[in-house]
Amino acid sequence: WRPKAAFGQGSEPRPALASASTSWQKKATMLRRALGLTTVGVGGGAALAYQWAKEALGEDGLERLIKYDRVAIPAIVQYKWVEARCGKLSRLAPLLFPPVSEEEETARFAVLHERWAQPLFDIFMELGGFYYKSGQKIAANTSGVMPKLYIDLFQPFLDRIPPRPFAEIRAVVEEELGVPLGEVFSEFEEAPLGCASIGQTHRAVLRASGERVVVKVQNPKAEQTFRGDVFALKTVVDAFAPQASPAFDEIQKQFATEFDYRGECANAVEVRANLVRSGRFPNVLVPRMHAALCTRRLLVMEEIFPCVPLHHALDAQAALVARQRGVTKEEFLAAEKARVEAESREAASRGRLVRQLSHNTYERYIALQRVRAACWRGAARLY
Repeated sequence: WRPKAAFGQGSEPRPALASASTSWQKKATMLRRALGLTTVGVGGGAALAYQWAKEALGEDGLERLIKYDRVAIPAIVQYKWVEARCGKLSRLAPLLFPPVSEEEETARFAVLHERWAQPLFDIFMELGGFYYKSGQKIAANTSGVMPKLYIDLFQPFLDRIPPRPFAEIRAVVEEELGVPLGEVFSEFEEAPLGCASIGQTHRAVLRASGERVVVKVQNPKAEQTFRGDVFALKTVVDAFAPQASPAFDEIQKQFATEFDYRGECANAVEVRANLVRSGRFPNVLVPRMHAALCTRRLLVMEEIFPCVPLHHALDAQAALVARQRGVTKEEFLAAEKARVEAESREAASRGRLVRQLSHNTYERYIALQRVRAACWRGAARLY
């Protein structure tokens, strides 16, 4: 205990208060240093993460990831919040988060669909590459759980992908052939027949024979861009939707061989030979490959014209089945669509995706068919 100084008698030293003040100053200094070190640590960690991502994805890949994340992450966060709000939170804390009906939950998700479908479509269309492929899967509803608004909006990804500039296509053709384009082709239409996620096709005429052909050209840096996009998206999916990670593993496996057109050429030659040998499918045509002109990024095949596009044939088949069932084609398609949507909703309510065949399943089936064909050939020779 220390006596207080009398009022008006001047100020005497107060060691206890000075000591407390000094203690608080030290604590404040330590706090500022800790915050500074934390800021430096966070900044250093962010810098290291940026450098790692730059080395793993490349400058262009990192820029594409940043563009995508600016749109996708806020959308994912809002979808996850509504999902948690209508599900786990209402069960864990019903007083804070009153349960909602299925109709109210659907209405809340519908608001998000209206808010985010167009921005996601725009960023997918801007980035191209793997995002084109993702847009195609959304439009085709391959997972069986996509909202109708997304399916309808993303339809352009199926058949209206913007073409690459012809200067880029010419550069790839000449790089693959090792000679100017005009030395191999007397005509080469600049407007593409069609565009896909990794390449596009053009009509042309061979200079040596005058034969009309179709040339499939891979987009510049398609493989690098695809692999970077898949890696980047898988990183986001692992963080926000780990249940979808196996799907990305399958995508990586399936795309492993798509960037070498020589494999596609070999498969076409084999399938064509098998069809001719069987003689049982006269209406199924596989174009004849010009193997000498086919390279890793270039595929040259005969032009089959006139021909019936696959989607036209499927449309005619749907009309035939509808007549057999005594309904119109529109009624048949509406009933099938309702059935698929009902199955999708049922699967989604159980937290499952519509069953898809994996890459390994396809590989095993192909191997089995090859063994079967070899056995038949061996038996025929022995007979």
